[in-house]
Amino acid sequence: YEYDSVEDIEIHSLLIYSTANKIIIKDAPIGASASITSIDGKRIYTRIIESNTETLDIRKGVYLITINGNTSKVIVN
Repeated sequence: YEYDSVEDIEIHSLLIYSTANKIIIKDAPIGASASITSIDGKRIYTRIIESNTETLDIRKGVYLITINGNTSKVIVN
């Protein structure tokens, strides 16, 4: 297949991990919608990504992190 043009292609290397009762979100697109939901379905956190690295203090548990519609599971020890 041959393309005539390419428009608005963005590649992001998003990294989400936990350390010492924190969730770290790195390299998410600025302006992206982010939410954290506990494994039992309670929304814990919602905001717009404003910087290259977001650090969130959070209790131990299993969380679902959704950024622009893409969801990842994170375990906080």
